[in-house]
Amino acid sequence: MQFETSLNYKDLLKLNKTIKHNSYVVDQCISLAEHAMDLVRYVHSSFLRKEFTPNPAGQMEDGFYTVNIIPIEYTHLKSFELSGISRPFSISNNWLGPQVDHFYAEGIDYLSTIYSGDIENDMTAHIVSALRSCRQSFYALGSESQFLNLIFTLDGLTEADGTGWRHRTYLAALLCNKCPNRFEKVLKRYDELYCDVRNKLVHEGKDFYQINEEPEQACEEIYNYIKDIIKLVSHELFSDTPSMKAYAESLLKRQDFKDKYIKVINAASLDRGKNYQIPVW
Repeated sequence: MQFETSLNYKDLLKLNKTIKHNSYVVDQCISLAEHAMDLVRYVHSSFLRKEFTPNPAGQMEDGFYTVNIIPIEYTHLKSFELSGISRPFSISNNWLGPQVDHFYAEGIDYLSTIYSGDIENDMTAHIVSALRSCRQSFYALGSESQFLNLIFTLDGLTEADGTGWRHRTYLAALLCNKCPNRFEKVLKRYDELYCDVRNKLVHEGKDFYQINEEPEQACEEIYNYIKDIIKLVSHELFSDTPSMKAYAESLLKRQDFKDKYIKVINAASLDRGKNYQIPVW
């Protein structure tokens, strides 16, 4: 991977004086490269096929991280390779890695404008943060950590207000593509993932093997929800979360959507022996 960026000249002059400083420069270059790799993961990576996830940027087979710095303006510095074990703990793909024959998925054009700096607002900052967090889930050890980080990422991306069914109906409204039937389906499934998986992992200290849910499938569904939010933003061009919330609330105030979430909530109340309150939108 090759790209242009600006590095602090003082940082380059201090190279090879301490291992710690070398690692600082290596990690800075890797962090920039990883933003580009976030787009590769957005198109090609899947929790159902983890063998198609690329290694972290700059990681070599021996565990070292290596970058090549090539000055493009006049300087006494010549091109050089900087290498070291800048990250003592790392994840390595022991299988295939992705084969990037094509580079297109819905929303990728919008993401390209974000990363090229053509669009910059509150919403785009949320999206960059969300993709970085998804990256961390791909390389996290343990399905529990992967899943919970994705759940928190989805909440952060949407800035969901409230708790319980207010929180769930809001997210389902964003994920339904304005379709009441899809809204009902998403609301029911998201409630299952939140109540029967997330809450048991967080509040009951359970592991996935103690839950009737496949961890890869659960992670993939939440990851796809995150990507669906990005696609929604690319279509609606929200500039901030208040405009996103206004979009969701306009759907939730419709009678056909209200009928759907009342149906789902009443069914959940009956199934769990609880008396859930219907949210007011």
